[in-house]
Amino acid sequence: PSTVTFLEGTDAFSQNPVVSFDESGVYTVKLSATNLNGTSSVTKFDLITAGGFIPYFHESFESGFDTRFWTIENPDNDTTWTIRTINGPFSDHAACLGFTNYINYGERDRLITPPLNLEGMSNAVLEFKHAYALRYDGGSDSLIVLLSDDCGTTWTRLAAYGDDGTGNFATHEKYTEKETWIPSNWNDWCGSGYGSDCNSISLDSWVGKSNIKIAFESFNSFGNPLYLDDITISQFVGVEEPEADNSFKVYPNPAKNHLTVEWNSGNTFYKLTISNQLGQTVFAGDVSNSNNFNLSTNGWPKGVYLVRLESNSNTKIQKVVVY
Repeated sequence: PSTVTFLEGTDAFSQNPVVSFDESGVYTVKLSATNLNGTSSVTKFDLITAGGFIPYFHESFESGFDTRFWTIENPDNDTTWTIRTINGPFSDHAACLGFTNYINYGERDRLITPPLNLEGMSNAVLEFKHAYALRYDGGSDSLIVLLSDDCGTTWTRLAAYGDDGTGNFATHEKYTEKETWIPSNWNDWCGSGYGSDCNSISLDSWVGKSNIKIAFESFNSFGNPLYLDDITISQFVGVEEPEADNSFKVYPNPAKNHLTVEWNSGNTFYKLTISNQLGQTVFAGDVSNSNNFNLSTNGWPKGVYLVRLESNSNTKIQKVVVY
């Protein structure tokens, strides 16, 4: 870590010192002050994260934008990204862009992640959950995902999403009521009920770099609000990705302290198995007399796990992230 030293009598707060770091990492800061009465010091451990957050990175927006250093670009200083309380299956809050509140067509606002550090990773993937319902035929609001590796000076477009009326991005049937549309249950989100699957974007081209930022840019077409939740950046190793299976639910996902697996009582599963990225079994149990199972994930290493439910005729698989 770099060290900044001030001469005796110097007002440190007027100097605006700039400290550079040769290596990415988490740094401790110590401030010492000396006068005629002696010397006093204060130390703040793990105060500065140089190079950005190291994945696994997860954001559920339960604490708003400020605690994780999210930034918002709002060119017209009007309608923009906010935190909205929801009755959702993943968390109680989500990032929201209220397209119905705009004045001008085509306005854009960006929700930008804190810096991320992908050094030391062999691969990386961005995943997020969204909820959206079309309001008008023939017109859809859009979400554009961009990445910057130079502190936001330039941006590379990773993906762009908008609904063409077939549910390729919408997660709920068309909603034309005057009241604001709010996702109210599991099926209102991607990958569950109507319409769109959830999206994942490879970040492999940027592994080994630090100070990566990702922007979620909105494009206004006066439609229903767009909701984002459970944004994750992680690394997958040793596991073949399963196809999405909606015959049972795994929640919360991502999970922190506990996990619930739930399925329709008409399905006769008899065994639940959970394995880690290396294929090692971390849990196995008999579920033949139930249609749900709760277990603690305390002490599980952060990462991706495969949840398997077995019946006499087939096996169902879903992925869950533990952080």
